[in-house]
Amino acid sequence: MSSYLFAKGVGESLNTDSYEVRIIRTAAGSDQTAEFSLAANGFALRYESVEDSALVPGIVHSRCEVTTLWPAAIDNKLNILLTGLATSEDGDYLLEVLRDSKRIWVGSILVEEFSVDEDSTNKEVRIVATDALSLLKHVDYNDDGTAYSGFQTVYDILKNIQEKWSLYTYLDEQNSGTEYRLAWAEDVYNEDDYIMAAETHPAGTDLKSIKRSRIHTNPWSSVNSSGATEYISCYDLLQSLCITYQWRLYSYGDAWHLLPVALAGERTPGTVLQWNGTEVDRDVISEYQFQKDAANDVRQKDAAWSISYTPPYNEVRVTRDTSDGASVISSFNFASGVEQTDASLTYQGSDTAPSDDLYLVQGRIYIVGTALSVAEDSVGNIVLRNVIKWDTGGSALYYGNSLSDNVVQQQGLFYSSTYLDTQPIIAQNPVFSASANTFFYVPEELQGVYQPSIATSRYIDFDFIIPPPTSEKTGLSITPSIVVFDNNAALNSTYLAALSVNYVQLTVQKWSNNQLELIKDFNIVANATTGRGSLDLGRTYVGALGMSMGRIDVQTSAGVYGTSNNWVCQDNDDNRAINTLAVEETLQRHNKPKGVERGSIVLRGTSAAVPNPLNFYKDLDTGTFYAPVNWQLNATACEVDVTLRITGRDAISVTTQEQSTGKGVDTTVGGSTGQNLVQALPSVRGYNAQAADIFAEDWSSVIGSETLEAYYTVLPDGTGRSVNNQGDTPAAGYDISRKIYFRLLGLHGAADGGWLALPINQPALNDTLDTAFEKIDLYMAALTTATAGAYSFIVTYSEVSDRVLDNYAGGQAAFSLRKLRAGYTGNCIKVRRSSDNTTQDIGFNGTDLDTAALLTFCGSGDGFVHTWFDQSTSGRNAVNTSTGEQPQIVSSGSVIQVNGKPAVEFDGSNDTLLTSAFAPNPNGAYNFAIVHEHNVVNVGQQLGSSWSGTQSTQNFISQMLANAKMRFAVRYNNNTLPRPDSTATFTAGTQIVSTATFAHGSCEAFYNGTNELDKFSQNISAHPNNNSRAMALGTRSHDGAAPLQGTLQEFIVFSNSTAHDAEDLSDELNEYYSAF
Repeated sequence: MSSYLFAKGVGESLNTDSYEVRIIRTAAGSDQTAEFSLAANGFALRYESVEDSALVPGIVHSRCEVTTLWPAAIDNKLNILLTGLATSEDGDYLLEVLRDSKRIWVGSILVEEFSVDEDSTNKEVRIVATDALSLLKHVDYNDDGTAYSGFQTVYDILKNIQEKWSLYTYLDEQNSGTEYRLAWAEDVYNEDDYIMAAETHPAGTDLKSIKRSRIHTNPWSSVNSSGATEYISCYDLLQSLCITYQWRLYSYGDAWHLLPVALAGERTPGTVLQWNGTEVDRDVISEYQFQKDAANDVRQKDAAWSISYTPPYNEVRVTRDTSDGASVISSFNFASGVEQTDASLTYQGSDTAPSDDLYLVQGRIYIVGTALSVAEDSVGNIVLRNVIKWDTGGSALYYGNSLSDNVVQQQGLFYSSTYLDTQPIIAQNPVFSASANTFFYVPEELQGVYQPSIATSRYIDFDFIIPPPTSEKTGLSITPSIVVFDNNAALNSTYLAALSVNYVQLTVQKWSNNQLELIKDFNIVANATTGRGSLDLGRTYVGALGMSMGRIDVQTSAGVYGTSNNWVCQDNDDNRAINTLAVEETLQRHNKPKGVERGSIVLRGTSAAVPNPLNFYKDLDTGTFYAPVNWQLNATACEVDVTLRITGRDAISVTTQEQSTGKGVDTTVGGSTGQNLVQALPSVRGYNAQAADIFAEDWSSVIGSETLEAYYTVLPDGTGRSVNNQGDTPAAGYDISRKIYFRLLGLHGAADGGWLALPINQPALNDTLDTAFEKIDLYMAALTTATAGAYSFIVTYSEVSDRVLDNYAGGQAAFSLRKLRAGYTGNCIKVRRSSDNTTQDIGFNGTDLDTAALLTFCGSGDGFVHTWFDQSTSGRNAVNTSTGEQPQIVSSGSVIQVNGKPAVEFDGSNDTLLTSAFAPNPNGAYNFAIVHEHNVVNVGQQLGSSWSGTQSTQNFISQMLANAKMRFAVRYNNNTLPRPDSTATFTAGTQIVSTATFAHGSCEAFYNGTNELDKFSQNISAHPNNNSRAMALGTRSHDGAAPLQGTLQEFIVFSNSTAHDAEDLSDELNEYYSAF
């Protein structure tokens, strides 16, 4: 072993966590037995962001500080340590922290912060260590002193840097099994990665984005003016990747953890590279709940807890280091018709630029042609067709040219190569225009002339010059393709269709005064119209631009890579350049103020597990989710100091531009000449007839019970559409759900198979058919990197219910003053009016109780509920024929309401409604959903129950306790009675949504969104009872005790083999009642 234990100290927290702090010497030797003591405060382990409240990508540094006490008996050990530190280098002495024998942190001791207090009997020694990530600033990124060559994947770069980290060798020796080495999740995808959720992944490529992305090593080294090679530091490269891929990097345990900023507040699946070299899929961000048990001080906020807000930023910037590269656009291996762009550089106009400024466009195309059945003397002439555009939108400026006015006048002119004779193609009159235009280039030396009757393959090289725009513009794009002319200089689509075209390379470089200009570093800045203040993400060396400037290439098939400016994230599928994505998404998360809370979480009791800095946090009192910005474990006190930030993304308009884009001059290189250039006439046809035939096919195997509403196909030379619009007004109680399916072939039918739901841009509920077509267009616009040119789409129509019982199956008894099931055709309640005791059934007006009919019937008097009709399919109505025991719905001519919605009021004396006897849990798992309010809170009150005086025949009760807390209780068939009581108390007049789940191995409740578990440690390994008993609303069912003094608006009992999610039920009810 090349390391050994030098000395150690052990301690215990107030929560009985066992800690061991170890000093490790990274040199050959044997473990020592010297043991020091930990001071009363133990140690503090801190993770601290550069920004105190902003959640930005980058390396999150950590450090550990511990005060140790060294008795006189080991003075010699301390002296050896002091002598060794005086001559040590970073990484020679490590500080390691174990909790319950498991390593949670290791770092390099900082000699400059080491101190000894000589006055005490036991010498007090302060030790500070860092995770050594910042020490990577002093480590060159090279191959043991030699510059790397060729390409490296992002994954390999990360592993290479980690292996140059001063702690790597020690951790590599300590771990050889399933311990984590590198854990990461991905939120930044090349666009084709994003749609791979619905398509077959390219053969031979990896599913992980960072394994499919590569960067050339050229930018990582350069030769200075003295002839010495200089290298980028490991730290700068690592930080660049974190900024660009929007990760926050933590060193925790044995691993580096790369966590997406946008996912910091939610459970996040990812990938883990273990020290044994295998990879596994694991959650890399998990939930930690606090405010868990106030009565026992478990995971509680301390008294000094504070709440503040982040400033509303209106700007986020990142500096793009170009490594002194020269190419404005540098792309390779892409299909014909795919736009190549630099979307952000600023280009000086000819109105202010030197007269000799120009842009050189160069490249190579590889063409393969299949033989056609045409005359042997037929000739094809390949001409390059380019759409050259500066800027976008209303500022767009095109550079193009036109065909010769009269090609026939050129009849006497022919190209001749053996027996191939064809008229020359002449391009002329280049001009700038605000409308779309085309620039043609005719290859020289007859590279473009071929014989269509013979199979062919060839390379075509091109280079031409374009002038600067007429005025300053932002961004340049070139969309290259080809056209083919025949012997008579006519466009020939048949010849073109027989050719397969791949662009091997395309570059654009700026020249001035016959000298190639370098691109200087520049800022990419995202701005919003609201807010104030700026966030600076720092500097990145990777992104778009040229290969020599850290361009990220993406694998498109086995062994094949291409360039892309189309990057997306999970929150937004608008494709952008990867550096633009970083600043815009950071601004989206910081434009509006976000809550920031600071303080200590006090950990007490065996259930108060210690969180880690990778967790996201949930406040069980409020249901709010947070991401940690800063985090510190105070070991002995068993407290965690945190800065927690509410997560979320703002839907705002963001504009992005580049700033400080001046140019510098490099070496002199010979110039190049271009040529005059042509215009193509597209061939477009309609496929509506074929689309109608395909629409009429049987689509049930693809769409099931959904209704086919539209078929749409896109081919290279036209489109087809067939529509049967189902309208935009659903039946009462229903929403319209439209769904888009697609297939990567034109004119694709139902029986042809392979149909998939569109992975992005699906219509929202109640979107119109026009909106669905707009979303298809958005999807097509996002497919500029696809090589296939034909697609088929279908749109389906269905109506879905927004009713509780339609969305949650298994209703056994369901009472409400709104309609709970779209198919329910009965009445809501039977009401007795006070004036003459006449009764009348009252139904619904659309979704809600028909209050107009109710008041018409009751007049200025009172109304009482005789029957509350069961809206499940069971017919278990709740009835009371005794006029003195009926709850009230109308008082003096006004409907009784809670929070603006009708309510049934029980008088707290003897009001109740009873069902006939039934077994409420035939399927083994209960759910309850209740909306209620209490006029008093200091007496026990039953909401609803199915109970008896004999334990074995009890089912359930729901009640308010005399201490103003809520309770659900369910008797299990092993005679246990779990009770997930509310921790909080409720005041009179508070509307409450209460939901619960009781099942084999499961017991929880939600009261106004707050989760509660069983407070009495009951054994829930059995199943809830299912005895046949009457159910009562407003009292205990078997003896009428504990009457409700308050209101009910809804009471539902569910039974299923697998219980519903009680939190989902809570949210569903609250969407309607807005109780919390």
